[in-house]
Amino acid sequence: MKRDHCFILLTLLFLYIFNHKTIAQLGPNGTGFINGYEIAPNAVLGSSKPEKLSAGYYHNLAIRKDGTVVAKGWNAYSQSTVPRGINQALSISGGYFHSMALLENGSIVTWGRNNYKQRNIPENIGPVSSISAGHSYSMALKIDGTVACWGRNNYGQLNVPEELNDVKSIAAGREHALALLDQGTVVAWGRNDASQSNIPLGLQDVKQISAAYFHSLALKTDGTVVAWGSNKYGESTIPEGLDNVITIAAGGFHSLALKNDGTVVAWGRNLYGQTDVPENLMGVVSIIAGTGHNSALLDNGEIVSWGSNEHGQIDPMPGISSAILRGYDLSGANLENSDLKGVDFSQGKIIDLGVGYFHTIVLKENGTVVSWGANELGQSNTPENLSDVIKISAGDFHNLALKKDGTVAAWGNNEFGQSLAPSGFGKIVDISAGFSRNAAVLENGKVITWGRNLIGENNVPLNVSNIKTVSAGGYHTVALTKTGNVIAWGSNEFAQSIIPPNLGKAKAIAAGLHHTVILRENGEVVAWGNNLAGQCDVPPDLGKVIDITAGDFFTIALKEDGTVQAWGINEAGEVSVPPGLKNVESLGGGMFHHSGVIKNDGSLLLWGRNNYNQASAPENLTNTILNNSNLQGANLSGASLKYADLSLADLTGANLTNTDFTGANLQGTILTGAIINGAIFENTFGADLSGTILNTPSSPNLSTSVIRIKTGNIDKIKLLFQSEKTKKYIIQKSTDLTNWISIENNILGNDQTLERYYDIGESQSFFRVMKN
Repeated sequence: MKRDHCFILLTLLFLYIFNHKTIAQLGPNGTGFINGYEIAPNAVLGSSKPEKLSAGYYHNLAIRKDGTVVAKGWNAYSQSTVPRGINQALSISGGYFHSMALLENGSIVTWGRNNYKQRNIPENIGPVSSISAGHSYSMALKIDGTVACWGRNNYGQLNVPEELNDVKSIAAGREHALALLDQGTVVAWGRNDASQSNIPLGLQDVKQISAAYFHSLALKTDGTVVAWGSNKYGESTIPEGLDNVITIAAGGFHSLALKNDGTVVAWGRNLYGQTDVPENLMGVVSIIAGTGHNSALLDNGEIVSWGSNEHGQIDPMPGISSAILRGYDLSGANLENSDLKGVDFSQGKIIDLGVGYFHTIVLKENGTVVSWGANELGQSNTPENLSDVIKISAGDFHNLALKKDGTVAAWGNNEFGQSLAPSGFGKIVDISAGFSRNAAVLENGKVITWGRNLIGENNVPLNVSNIKTVSAGGYHTVALTKTGNVIAWGSNEFAQSIIPPNLGKAKAIAAGLHHTVILRENGEVVAWGNNLAGQCDVPPDLGKVIDITAGDFFTIALKEDGTVQAWGINEAGEVSVPPGLKNVESLGGGMFHHSGVIKNDGSLLLWGRNNYNQASAPENLTNTILNNSNLQGANLSGASLKYADLSLADLTGANLTNTDFTGANLQGTILTGAIINGAIFENTFGADLSGTILNTPSSPNLSTSVIRIKTGNIDKIKLLFQSEKTKKYIIQKSTDLTNWISIENNILGNDQTLERYYDIGESQSFFRVMKN
């Protein structure tokens, strides 16, 4: 006879205290949205297999098994903010600025932009069987086989043909619409400037349709595909020999087909890699296509995505993939009773570094920015709610941050307008902060500048175009074209703006106070301009270099072996590279009196002047902060909390099975009643495992949780075990694992999970369930 045991462990570990004051990113009640994930009680941040997917133009939607809907991607008009209370969704559809869901009762829910009333569902529309969202209009197929359209009608996309009935399915393109009839023929209306509404003659035996920007697709019953409309990028040129297709999807200017062997074929525009199907992609059961991205649902429930990710549309989706919350400040988070299975709360990484005169800024992989050091001009006051940052740059007493959407945030000294973010120029793709001024590259390859302009450093030559990156020095500016040519303008007191003859092609540039450094395509470094401190004396044994940066009077090079070499002025130790430094990933930019690098593990190393602690990285810089958080009853099984700050957090009754707490700060953390099977507590700070629960493998399987009364004292323990029909069970209790007392007998099984509540009473109690 096998026995079930529930052991309450009395283990106490005393380790040293670890504290760090942080600024919370959540509201006063511990709730809010972080990286697209809702932080709130009963949140679902763990993984769940999706039932259906749909691609908006720049966002994705998914229906979970419980009928709830989740979204990820562009959210400028709340098209990715799913309304609360949707829990019976049958289908979903993403448009350009809005989204739709069809519920089990045949009603429709919409959210997002409503500038053309695309969200205003017609009154008395009646029960609906399917939906489709276009650019600024919506379609619905009613159960009687007729079609309703509403929203914008600039191309007649709302003008449903008279007497159209017996419709089997619908598809909304950008501004044209398709309908598949029961008899296997297709009807189209709306925009037709690319012949996207001209149905090919003789098209019949169609079983699926899909509409894109300016082209249309049809899947026939014999497994072949027909396309018509725009073919500017080959989107309507069906690959030769394509057959055995079971599903199609039309993207912006590309097309997808899913074959019966679970593989995917793509063709058309490839600007974002949207037709580069991942190698060895197989086991696919459904596909979706957005403007420049695709996603495939595999038979194991996983989602594989590729193509454009400009708005995070192919990032892990909340409630589908386990949330990634590395390095966020979640102080005081209220995640009571939340599903946090497999969530990554581990240590984040630094991906960019900016070094100012007496301050430092870093960009974390989660798109947030941290500043520290001198702050007399507000240069270390990172703007509140600054997020989605992809690059940073530190000037002397100000900073720039480039966001995903191509806009720029600026803060710090504004004496010369250098902290006034530019607007009206279009999307920005690169930034550089210099001495009280800035330079930026636009998406069209032009350069804009603003701030101080003493010696023409902001006077961009008229012929400057096709620029890839720019570097704002002290009083001159250097730009690198997409073809590898170097251009410079501004101060020329030390010939720093005169490009040496026969320089050749460059792949990186850096402008110092009065000198210029470039990295040739072959890995050689060339420097010219002011050489008072030897900053232009490139070491003859430097070897092959992969990155460079220029300080005011010094230069730093990152070598291909991951080591760093620096030369020039060293009055503050700025070129005294720490001995043994290796595995460096990248260098910081805009260095003055201190220097720094990012290592390939995402960690930061700084050296040089430290009079304002600018070379001392803050504690918990990359750690996830969950201090004072409420995680009572949360399911954290398989979650990673490596190096997280959980000080004073409450994990009472949490499921911590296989949870990794390596290096975590658990000082003052309440773990009473938490299940810790397989949990890792290596090198934790202050872990007190008194009263935690360890369930041993057994048959029947027994799980437990602690029920607390309002005063916070442990009151009862809840036991759950799966029963077999007609079998009888006994519950026993012990205080020493030797003497067992039966507390309930003859419990009749019914093939259901049985639930029992018992007083704990003694300081330690052990329970077991046995078959009678």
